[in-house]
Amino acid sequence: MAKTLYLPDGEMVVLLSDDDFLNLVWERLGNDAENEVKEYIQLADYEEQAVKTDLSIYEMDLDSNRACFNEILEIIEQIRNTARLDKPKLHKLLCEIEKIISNQI
Repeated sequence: MAKTLYLPDGEMVVLLSDDDFLNLVWERLGNDAENEVKEYIQLADYEEQAVKTDLSIYEMDLDSNRACFNEILEIIEQIRNTARLDKPKLHKLLCEIEKIISNQI
């Protein structure tokens, strides 16, 4: 998609690609400025990748936590649906919940 820039001297420049902007910087400000802009672009790309990676890790943690809570809910439902629960059975189920939580932390 073409973009139009209006420069302070009144000139209008049409940018057809990202390289057109770098060429404009080079033409108007020189090689050093072009290199600075390239560095900023690379830094922005790196930061974008870091954010995407952090987001992926966060999403995986959420999925893992959801699975953990679902397991705990299943055990709680099992306790609720048992008409008569003796102490050793209850102890075993509580140990399962404790194990699930410990593994998650």
